[in-house]
Amino acid sequence: MATLLELFATTLVLYLLTYAYVKWDWHKA
Repeated sequence: MATLLELFATTLVLYLLTYAYVKWDWHKA
């Protein structure tokens, strides 16, 4: 079972990747 820290780290990484993708896609449009 994933620890709370691992869950937080994974969520943070996914959030940053999504934010970066959306920001890049928005600038490209």
